[in-house]
Amino acid sequence: MIPKNQLLFFIDKDYDNVGSLQPCYEGVYQTDFYSIENFYTSSEVIKRIVEEEIGYNRGSIEFNELVSKYEKLHQSFIDKLTDYNLFSMLCIKYGFQLKFEEFNIINCIIIKDFSIELINAGIDGKPLYDIDIDYLITRYEIQLVKKIRKLKNEGNDVSRFIGLLNLFKCKKRGIKRFIQYYKQTESFDINYFFRGKEDFKFLVNFLRQTEFSYGCKTNLSLNSPEKTLLSHLAKHAITSPSLLSYFEEKISK
Repeated sequence: MIPKNQLLFFIDKDYDNVGSLQPCYEGVYQTDFYSIENFYTSSEVIKRIVEEEIGYNRGSIEFNELVSKYEKLHQSFIDKLTDYNLFSMLCIKYGFQLKFEEFNIINCIIIKDFSIELINAGIDGKPLYDIDIDYLITRYEIQLVKKIRKLKNEGNDVSRFIGLLNLFKCKKRGIKRFIQYYKQTESFDINYFFRGKEDFKFLVNFLRQTEFSYGCKTNLSLNSPEKTLLSHLAKHAITSPSLLSYFEEKISK
């Protein structure tokens, strides 16, 4: 049996709780960000990808253009999904179960000509002005009603989801007030809450746009499963100081 002090334990920050009261586990490394995918989307990572996976040398016109476009577009992406990420956190906290694949917010965002367009994906497909909390509340109710109708037509019991919808309607004003308040606090940092899966999908979509617009080819198969892409890009992911400290602590014991 391997001695306990030689074992390494890793969990995502969203493993057990959400918000500022996230518990700590002795001897366990918790990611600095919401999940492991967030380590793949920083400016330094895109620089490594552009250089090593696409082939543009640092300092070249193409390299500087792509890094600049990524930084600008990524910040816009984060800004547009700030309410969504806080909303997702509260849905988990209050147990409003609707699979994020069903909520499907990532398909509301389209990268076109290195700019972001918003559409009401999965509902009417019309352009959107913003993905704010009012839109998210409406979308959640619409998607949950669609789920109830689908399950009912299939002959399934829908009482749990009807109860969920009623509870959500009672809580939605409180959710809206909490998000508005939280965004006004000085210590607010959306990076703490930003869901890694959507962030990583943004990176992949940016690389697809790069291949199309620049007529280049990355060393990546961008249609591969996320797990495959994460594995291939692991060498470019950032290593946080807290992770290094965790390794050093384990080695010293």
